[in-house]
Amino acid sequence: MKLNGKSWAVILGLTVFFVLGYFCENAFYNLVRSSPGSGLHMFGEIGYQAGIGLYQAMLCICLAAAGIVYKYRPCLAAGVRGILSVAASGLGVQIVKHLIGRPRPRLWAAGITHWGPSLKSGFESFPSGHTATSFALATVLAYHFPRASMVFYSLAGLVALSRAISGAHFLTDLAGGMALGLIVGQLWKSYWRSFFRRPR
Repeated sequence: MKLNGKSWAVILGLTVFFVLGYFCENAFYNLVRSSPGSGLHMFGEIGYQAGIGLYQAMLCICLAAAGIVYKYRPCLAAGVRGILSVAASGLGVQIVKHLIGRPRPRLWAAGITHWGPSLKSGFESFPSGHTATSFALATVLAYHFPRASMVFYSLAGLVALSRAISGAHFLTDLAGGMALGLIVGQLWKSYWRSFFRRPR
C-alpha cells in the first residue's frame, strides 16, 4: 500500500484532529453534558443506530444482492468488500478497546481515570467502534462509487460526531476510530484487487 499526497494529507489531518481533540475533549464533554436537549439526544441516537456494525453489514448484503440480481459488478464488489471491511474493523476495534481499557466519559466524570487491559463494561472508550466501521465502509464505498465519496465520508463523519455529542466517546476516541477504519478500508482496496476490479 503506497502513500500518495492524499494519504499524507489524511494522516496529517487525523494527527491534527487527535492533538486538538486531546486538549479540547474534556471541555467539549463538559459542554455537551451541560447542554441537554431533545435534538442532541435524537442526533446521538440516530448516529448510534447508523453505526451499528450489524446494520451496516445488512446494508452491504443488500448491496451485494442487488449486484447479483441486476448483474452490476460494482454493487456486488462493494457489498462483499463492505461486509469484510465492517467485520475486520469491528473485530480489530474490539481487540484494541479491551487492550487499552480507556474509561468512557461518564466514568471519567465520576473520577475513574485508570487505563489498562479490561473486559469490564465502560472501559472500552478508545477507539470508537461506530466510527471505525463507518469509515471502513465509507472507504470501500467511495472506492467503488467515487462520485459519491463525499456523501459516504460525510455520513461516516456524522456518525462519529454523534458519538461525541451523545457523551459516549471523547474526541480522541473518534480520531482513533477514523484511523483504524481508514486503514482497514484501504487494505481491502489495495490487497484484494485480484478478486474485483474497480469499475472504469
